[in-house]
Amino acid sequence: MILIKKDSHNSSLALSNDIVKKNISLRKKSNRSHGGQKGHKGHTLKFSEKPDKVIKLVPNYCNHCGLFLNQDDKQLKNKRQVVDIPPLVLPIYTE
Repeated sequence: MILIKKDSHNSSLALSNDIVKKNISLRKKSNRSHGGQKGHKGHTLKFSEKPDKVIKLVPNYCNHCGLFLNQDDKQLKNKRQVVDIPPLVLPIYTE
């Protein structure tokens, strides 16, 4: 008698029941540490001086205790900027 392991490809079992095989890397382990070279100063994208749009997200309650906040209790804790890339509009040529 031959036993065949069943999965979603050869039976009516659901895809979520499949056992995922872990890929084995062919790379050998080295003695070097990962990441950038020592002494190299990293750099990030700078904040824009004049953003096109500013959205103020002001909470109504404290995240720690849950109490509602007055207008005077609210303080700016940090700022973030997101760079949105508009979708490309390709030209359509009709003759």
